[in-house]
Amino acid sequence: MKKLLLILTNLLLVGMICFFSLMIYHRIQENQITQFIARKERVFLKHGQTNLRTGNVGSTHVVASIPTDDAGKKIGLVENRMVEYVHQKLGEAKPTGNINRIFLVSSRLGKTNFRKVRALVIKSEEYHLSTLEIEKDGEESIGELLLTEDQQLFTLKRFFTDSDAAREILSNKLKEKLDQSSLSDSEKTQLLNLIGDIDLDRLPFSYEDSQLKVKIVQGSQETTLSIPISELYPVLNSDYLSEADVAGYKEYLQELEELERRKTARNISLTFDDGPNSSTTPVVLDLLKKYNAKATFFVIGQNIEGNEWILQRMKAEGHEIANHTWSHANLTKLSPDTIRQEVEKTQVAIEKAVGQRSRLVRPPYGAVNKQVANVVNLPSICWNVDTLDWSSHNPQAILNQVKSNACPGSFILMHDIHKETVKSLDSVLQFLTSQGYSMVTVSESLGTNLNTQFVYYDQQSATMPTQ
Repeated sequence: MKKLLLILTNLLLVGMICFFSLMIYHRIQENQITQFIARKERVFLKHGQTNLRTGNVGSTHVVASIPTDDAGKKIGLVENRMVEYVHQKLGEAKPTGNINRIFLVSSRLGKTNFRKVRALVIKSEEYHLSTLEIEKDGEESIGELLLTEDQQLFTLKRFFTDSDAAREILSNKLKEKLDQSSLSDSEKTQLLNLIGDIDLDRLPFSYEDSQLKVKIVQGSQETTLSIPISELYPVLNSDYLSEADVAGYKEYLQELEELERRKTARNISLTFDDGPNSSTTPVVLDLLKKYNAKATFFVIGQNIEGNEWILQRMKAEGHEIANHTWSHANLTKLSPDTIRQEVEKTQVAIEKAVGQRSRLVRPPYGAVNKQVANVVNLPSICWNVDTLDWSSHNPQAILNQVKSNACPGSFILMHDIHKETVKSLDSVLQFLTSQGYSMVTVSESLGTNLNTQFVYYDQQSATMPTQ
């Protein structure tokens, strides 16, 4: 009997020891978790401008460090994004009372080039209790929020002042890119249709190196558009531009003012094609000088060698030298590589002669399509007044064309290689001067902030090739 009591007593003692050991073990674990959480919360609070939100989901303890504004109020957008993520990651299980995992959600400052905007990167950390140690399972960045100074979400809709015009620019850029892609026609159509209906508040974007990058996603199809910020000046809110781009935007505004001034002035642009010609072009320059008129010469590359002095005189006397291809080929009938050669060889010849490349191109015959515009990558300059000097070879007929069709902002097409054109020029200049016109170069008429995908016909008219 005594032996049985001794055994029972020993078992009871062992049981009590195990029980109290387990209690001590759990208490140590609880203390470990409590101290770990307290340390993390102190770290969050140490960074300032944060408000902690805690709670349990199942056996996981969640701590969210929510940034606050200057008044100490939680930023609702960030809080909502964090709550959504916690629910997505952990579900919405009721607390069990036993904590064996820890889930931390916080934010840190990211990088953005937008002025008056701050980037907040939301990140999470996961830990689990292992024996008497807390081990880290991992961490991840779960997205970035761009916030304005009033703590509102910064999106493209807020960046653009004219959403419809911005969509049009995005659509045109997307068309250009898709034309060069290997996607099927149906896939291209799906992406293009997406632009018209897309919510600019939801479109992913970034801004760096004076480029706005916009990601277009449709099902499994994804494409990124890189748009020079200067092409978006007409439709953006300049308050958000980087310091580096503010200067360019101010120049753009000044140019707009200058363009408005030009529109009210009686400016007209004489343009001469197919030179230089050693016999006729110098006479044209003499007449222009006589009337203090400036003109734009669209030169043929293969005509430059031996006539470099003529281009040098053009430049010295304030005229504009532009590209009319190497051999006066119809660019719409050539391969992309041949188009590129026609323009590039001429650019090299012009640069060799006068030390600078042309900023403009006139496709021979005014023949330009999407492929030509994309490959050439220079503004295409056509005309709205054709003197038909190449056809009539009649000085009086040439003058009559000018008298009948010239108006402020016109681009007048002539050819400095024809003797009859030279004979007509004195009377043409005399007439334009008598009508109060100032003869300016194309760049003086249009300014320099031109779209390389457009064809310009005069100071007021420009279109994008449709084919």
